[in-house]
Amino acid sequence: MGDRGWPVDERWYDQAFLWDKMDPKYTFTSFKETLAYLRGKNGPVLFMTEKMDEDTRKRDVRYVARADASELADRIEEEWYEMYRLADQDMYNPDALPCDIYVFDQAMDWCVVFTHETSDFESELDDPMKAAESRCCIIATIGSHNHA
Repeated sequence: MGDRGWPVDERWYDQAFLWDKMDPKYTFTSFKETLAYLRGKNGPVLFMTEKMDEDTRKRDVRYVARADASELADRIEEEWYEMYRLADQDMYNPDALPCDIYVFDQAMDWCVVFTHETSDFESELDDPMKAAESRCCIIATIGSHNHA
């Protein structure tokens, strides 16, 4: 199990994001690079999100959905930046996609992860769009084929 360097105990494991549990060899990549990777995929992809169950405090996946790769990349990008613009006005979009999104092909040869984390969190108050651009993502080739 890859724990990305966090201490592992049952409570941490239940509350950690799936991407926290990925092998640490899958390092963070830029939001821009990950969007380009996803846009380079042709046709449908699958995606899922995870949600914290408020009663059990455990994370779980509620659904897997299908979308066109390029259209999904466009929506992820648009909603991420919209979230930062709205937050600056103390507003939010209740219909937006969750921040932590896992996108993969049907064969599970690759997976990209869009996390809620940014590498430039210090600028979130002074320059929120700069922080938005620093979204931490992961590109993982999982199967026997390398699809870079």
